Amino acid sequence: MKISVSMLSSYLFCPRKLFLQRVLALEEPPKESIVLGHLRHEIYDFINQQEEKIVTSIKDKTQYNDLIAIYKGFYSRILREKIIKNKSRIKEVNLDIVDVFKRTWPLILGEAETRAKNIFDFIQKYNLYGNELWERLTPKIISEQRV
Repeated sequence: MKISVSMLSSYLFCPRKLFLQRVLALEEPPKESIVLGHLRHEIYDFINQQEEKIVTSIKDKTQYNDLIAIYKGFYSRILREKIIKNKSRIKEVNLDIVDVFKRTWPLILGEAETRAKNIFDFIQKYNLYGNELWERLTPKIISEQRV
């Protein structure tokens, strides 16, 4: 067995916990913060993957409020889909799916507003649309980039 840096760190923090996890293969019960964090990361990953589709769909002059509506509609649908996909994990930690939506939506809404503003400002400055808008868009916002 190879010993990773994270295993050494875990051992220094709590040798017993490392023994329980690695030797006895016991798993910790899920925690609310872990489940919600996983959900948010999954949503942001999907948002990053779909950004090009949203931007290239903008074919003509669009008002700022219309851009926000496009993003809000898209992100609302994504959030609902991801909550449904993770429904069993959410229930494991005794959370209500409606409450999870209400708690997560403000974060996702902020992301929608930031991206809509970025696109709107770029369109105003360069008057580009569709594929050309996506190709020349800077900065391209990437939330929670994995390293």
